[in-house]
Amino acid sequence: MIGEVAVCMAKDLENRALPGGIWTPGAAIADEIIPRLIKNAVLDFQLVSEVD
Repeated sequence: MIGEVAVCMAKDLENRALPGGIWTPGAAIADEIIPRLIKNAVLDFQLVSEVD
């Protein structure tokens, strides 16, 4: 996962401008990293919501 994040930040974000402020890596690359991890790291993600 660390390698995919590094590649994503180097290749996928080179032409993307983020608004000013402080960003965590996850917040900065969320839209790009999830498809990359599904494809290359064979991971799966799903949104889970708990209802009381």
